[in-house]
Amino acid sequence: MLIYIFEATAKDPQRRSLMEIIFHKCEFVGEMAALQIMQQSLLNECYDKIEDVLKECIEAGQLPAALNTRQAALLMRGYVNGMMESWLFTPDSFDLAATAGQIVEALLDMLRLSPTLVTTR
Repeated sequence: MLIYIFEATAKDPQRRSLMEIIFHKCEFVGEMAALQIMQQSLLNECYDKIEDVLKECIEAGQLPAALNTRQAALLMRGYVNGMMESWLFTPDSFDLAATAGQIVEALLDMLRLSPTLVTTR
């Protein structure tokens, strides 16, 4: 089901527009298209910075040498954004402060242990 959701969003222009409105609270047409281009540039810089930190962690022996750093950066940002969005939307649903350590450890476990995040070089 999750694969379908991702693929449909990427391939179906109507679904993509709907998801953009839901997630961004606006539609990127006309003047808003320029804002979208600017945000995309900033987002790419964000991924680059996350990748740099991941590479430093690899060099320090904290993460696997064959970690796909771009994929890991995408997943990290999505994970953090999703956790923040979930908590901000319904702060009574879980105690973010009390579970912060466990949330971060789960993310680090994913980066350290996921065979799917290993590149073949």
